[in-house]
Amino acid sequence: MKNLLVLLAVLGASGSALAKGGSAGMTLEQLQKNVGDKVADCMNKADEACFGALWADDGKLINPAGVVGDGKAGVLKVFHDDWDTFAKGTTSTVKMESFMQVKPDVIFADATHHMVGAHGPDGKEMGPMDFHLVLLLVKKKGQWLAQEARPYAFVHPPAAAQTANAGPAKSGM
Repeated sequence: MKNLLVLLAVLGASGSALAKGGSAGMTLEQLQKNVGDKVADCMNKADEACFGALWADDGKLINPAGVVGDGKAGVLKVFHDDWDTFAKGTTSTVKMESFMQVKPDVIFADATHHMVGAHGPDGKEMGPMDFHLVLLLVKKKGQWLAQEARPYAFVHPPAAAQTANAGPAKSGM
């Protein structure tokens, strides 16, 4: 019982810091300005130095194709390879959707990365794309840096699966 009371006290004290979409130390608007807008700006300029400045030295990026970039040099290689091929000439926006400030210097965030102008291997434009972006951010020397990033696309289930998810199955008995 004593352990339960301690747990409830800890959760109660940290509840405001773990609230969806905000915390006592950061607002969603601030996160948009300090992270989302900066990431999009670097992408739109295809600026590797700019993009690299947003990453922790030991950061990790796994792009939607599953290519892993470990450490800042690895992250920059993934960025370079992507922006030298399919993402060349694209326009991006990054909208911060929600976050949890786990500690004063650690944020777990969700964002939407909207990209226009990407081209497939055949050179044809692929159309607008939306990626869900999961970020683990750390604050170092007063700046929020990406420690981990996982952009990915949501998949759409086949029509049969959508119908199956419409409600509980009937047993027929």
